[in-house]
Amino acid sequence: MPTRRSHAKSRHGCLACKTRKVKCDEVRPQCSNCVKRQVDCEYASIGPILWTNGASSTAARSSTASLASSQQSDRTTSAENGLRIFENLSTESSASMPASKELNLDDLELMMQWCNSTYQTSSRDEKTDHIWRVRVPEEALSYPFLMHGILALSALHLARTSSDPQKRSNYLNSAISHQDQGLAEYRGRLNDINAANWRAMFVFSTIVTVYAFGYPHPPEWEDPWTPVDDLRQVLLLTRGVQVVLSTTIPWVERSEFAIILQIDDQVHPVPDAVQAALDRLSEMNDICAQQQMEHHDHEACAIAIEQLGVMFGEFEKEAPSLKNIAARWAIKVAGRYFDCLQARSPLALVILAHYCLILHRLREFWWAEGWSTRVLRAIWVLVDDRWRQLMSWVMEEVFGPGFSDIIATSGAAIQT
Repeated sequence: MPTRRSHAKSRHGCLACKTRKVKCDEVRPQCSNCVKRQVDCEYASIGPILWTNGASSTAARSSTASLASSQQSDRTTSAENGLRIFENLSTESSASMPASKELNLDDLELMMQWCNSTYQTSSRDEKTDHIWRVRVPEEALSYPFLMHGILALSALHLARTSSDPQKRSNYLNSAISHQDQGLAEYRGRLNDINAANWRAMFVFSTIVTVYAFGYPHPPEWEDPWTPVDDLRQVLLLTRGVQVVLSTTIPWVERSEFAIILQIDDQVHPVPDAVQAALDRLSEMNDICAQQQMEHHDHEACAIAIEQLGVMFGEFEKEAPSLKNIAARWAIKVAGRYFDCLQARSPLALVILAHYCLILHRLREFWWAEGWSTRVLRAIWVLVDDRWRQLMSWVMEEVFGPGFSDIIATSGAAIQT
């Protein structure tokens, strides 16, 4: 008995050949068997993919000889021409779909910046990385104002760290644009924080604080009160944002975001030199109260000095939570301290100078860089020798020995 001649199986043959259980040569749009039998030739497809620009079955029936000839030609077509098959593919609904918007590559770059780097600005450690890197962008997909906040902070981060002046300018303009758009919607929701939007409001409030610290200011100034007022405004903004954050706390504590609030708030002793400096501030605070100095608030200054000690203690911990201590000090001090600062109280200025030392120790973070030197130079100009003695150790740690000459040559003339 003769053996049956084997042949390669047809895996993607037309439906008619599969029904008849005969080998299909898989030529499209019509196989040879269907052409000979003059029947419709249909192929199964995965998804809404259509073959277009092909000859219709009616035309195929009337030109059998021509099609058979073209089949032979198709088999000898070079491999590179096979890629032209993609020119004939389309989706069933493509004709009725509106033209899609072009990709905004600038915003995509900013989102990549967030996921690769900027998220670490807010994340305390590896335990909170997932929240800031993954969950926050996911939340932003539902709240455009939060998306603008993410992109704004990423753009500001790039503006502060890029070495290209033109790119820095472009990134800064992008940061301002996104922040303005985000703030507009954020302000409109401040009176309607609820179980649906609290995550977005909580995160955007945090971003606003970092953005305020990170926004660049010119290093030089004509009026020494300008840098002092700039920092005071940032600290007041931080206090205002805390009011919004406190509204969301009940929801935060019952969610995966609760880990963000879990910090070690145990007070750690400070080095002797720091404690001695804080003691001198406390003594001067008592003297100012005894002398009933104008614009002096003994209790408010005492709290501010005490909280300086708490924040300086963070640097002595084995696992310090440094990223948030700049904002924590502003939140912990009494609001009346900022009234003293606005009224240009000398002691309030010297206390702020000690806070600038904290910012100086945080200068490795891009958002804190530049604040300490700019504000300290201004305060040194604003106070007289009596108060300069209280802040000399701060100036030396920031500017080094001979700091008076350094300040004089850097553009801030010293009053004597």
